[in-house]
Amino acid sequence: MCIRDRQSTGYKTSLKSWRQKIPGTMQDNLLLLLNVYSKVLDTMLFCSENRVNHYDIKCDNFLLDLPLNSHLTDEDFWKPKGPIPQFVLSLADFGESKVYTTELEGYTVRNRGTEYMKSPEMLSVAYASQKTHKKYDRRKKVGANSANDVWSIGCLLYELLTGEFLFYESDWVLFFIRVTTPGHELFSPEKREKLGNNQPLIEFMESIFIRDPIHRPYSALI
Repeated sequence: MCIRDRQSTGYKTSLKSWRQKIPGTMQDNLLLLLNVYSKVLDTMLFCSENRVNHYDIKCDNFLLDLPLNSHLTDEDFWKPKGPIPQFVLSLADFGESKVYTTELEGYTVRNRGTEYMKSPEMLSVAYASQKTHKKYDRRKKVGANSANDVWSIGCLLYELLTGEFLFYESDWVLFFIRVTTPGHELFSPEKREKLGNNQPLIEFMESIFIRDPIHRPYSALI
């Protein structure tokens, strides 16, 4: 696991691109994809332990390359024959991130990240910052912290398994309501089917998607 600048050219592809190109179905590659996700969790735990809030976690911001001094080939990389990932995974693009000493320093009141990976509290930041909205109040501080990355980790798992955004909606208002409003279903039957109706996977993700960030699990507990 390592951290890398997005401008670096020393990598083969992104996790998003790799996922789109590997052969087979989600079920065919389930163990492999879960092992990749384990690497993602290790990376996020490293960030948490070193007081870094990334604020833009998604498959496109994880970069992959073959290990140095290995005998692995491009065939091993693109067409893995077993459940063990044949690459090194690095987190990149820290343009939205905050390095902090105290929790208050890691808190953001600025809208950050990729829309469909944002937590409910980050979406509330985006909504509250719209000066054209009739309820806009510059004195009201709405913000997000490390719990936002935890929500995005859950979104990334769905993206990694299916190649799609879990919360994508063509209508932004429907997306906003679905994510931020208690009682609205997060996993539609269609989304569950994309996961093969795998109940342990769905329950794991549901344990992450707690709308109240105070009750959302920490990175170390995932």
